[in-house]
Amino acid sequence: MSEQIIQQIVRPRRDFAAGIYIHVPFCERVCPYCDFAVTARKDHSHEAYADALIAELDERAHEVAGREVQTVYFG
Repeated sequence: MSEQIIQQIVRPRRDFAAGIYIHVPFCERVCPYCDFAVTARKDHSHEAYADALIAELDERAHEVAGREVQTVYFG
């Protein structure tokens, strides 16, 4: 199959499909190679984080409007 035909098939799918990455910043320890915003504190509020996450998802819903969310990554 030629590259041009592959692009005609794959490109629309890429434009339509969406993935969401949800960062969970609570770690038992901070790895020296980690570039993510994390905390190793024991007194963090999971409830406050969940509320903030829901608010951000609501705020960004327009970014995936009309697209199919195919993957949700948690990390």
